[in-house]
Amino acid sequence: MDAIKKKMQAMKIEKDNALDRADAAEEKVRQMQEKLERVEEELRDTQKKMVQVENDCDKAQEDLAAANASLEEKEKKLQEPLGSLSALVFAHFACPRLLASLVALQCRRTGFATVSSGVPPLPPPHHRYFNPPHSQ
Repeated sequence: MDAIKKKMQAMKIEKDNALDRADAAEEKVRQMQEKLERVEEELRDTQKKMVQVENDCDKAQEDLAAANASLEEKEKKLQEPLGSLSALVFAHFACPRLLASLVALQCRRTGFATVSSGVPPLPPPHHRYFNPPHSQ
């Protein structure tokens, strides 16, 4: 009878230990599930931020493309008067009468009024803007 009581006592201790281990395992599972939920929430937030950053990047690229197109258009518009200016400078030195007719033509084309005697003359070729002094 004594052996049976000892055996039952040992089995009860073993059962209590097993229940304690099961409770500890259940607690660990609960903690891991909470951690998993937090990580999944963080992942969703990060994915939302990533989508927003991608949208911002796409918009920035579209804005950049539009700005580049506008810049190219303005550069083309800038090149037209510069070409005319270089023709006028060449005409001033090559033939003053040709210069006057080019200025008048350009003024008519652009809608600018001309001065009765034409535009003020360009500086003579020996002027410092055309022939800067050489450094010594």
